[in-house]
Amino acid sequence: MKKRSDLMWDNHILHMYNFDFDNIRMYFDKLISAVDQENFQVTSSAVHLKNNGVPDEEIADILDDDDYNAKVFENNTYNIAIIFLYSECEKTLKYQYRVIGDKKTKKMFKWDNILLLFKEKGIDIKTNSHYAKLNEIREINNCIKHNGYPSDVLCNMDNSRWQRSEQIAIQKNELISYYDEARAFFDELVNEIDSVNKKALLAEEITEVINLCNANLSSVDSDKQELIRKAIAKFADL
Repeated sequence: MKKRSDLMWDNHILHMYNFDFDNIRMYFDKLISAVDQENFQVTSSAVHLKNNGVPDEEIADILDDDDYNAKVFENNTYNIAIIFLYSECEKTLKYQYRVIGDKKTKKMFKWDNILLLFKEKGIDIKTNSHYAKLNEIREINNCIKHNGYPSDVLCNMDNSRWQRSEQIAIQKNELISYYDEARAFFDELVNEIDSVNKKALLAEEITEVINLCNANLSSVDSDKQELIRKAIAKFADL
């Protein structure tokens, strides 16, 4: 049976994701700042040229390479950020499973296996209100790694903006939205794991009390034994 100290340690492990996600957000803020700075330099150059009387068509030609490089930098930066975000989400899921499941399991290398393992412990991840977005992050991650284009699965998701013919390019507001959804997913999941853990501990404690009561019934007269057994039965149904 788990001790209270074990439950406290499990609780500490469960909530470590807050520290990790704080760091992810700081990392994303630095990436966004770098992208904004790159775009600002192109915009500043355009304003400077315009203020010096250079026609718009010439400005476009002069800054064509700079503008292109800034867009490539932005796309690559945010796409890599999504890959990193999903990697952290998968790692966090594995840590959190080990709080309620086999700490040495090696079956978590496939997404379907992860879902199944949690379900065997009474947690259906697909019912999490933020699961759809986490699954979208997972699919975007796979597509970027594969060839950079959205898959049919990604294009057919609810409210999908993706098209098979267009390369994936994550926007700044999307990156933040995906981050917020991923964090909200784990907020909800941790509450559910907490509940499962506490119910399991309560069930073990109830069983221990019932066994203790049953072991001492022999010293009680028959009428009181029946009353105690009925009380135990009600207690066991809690």
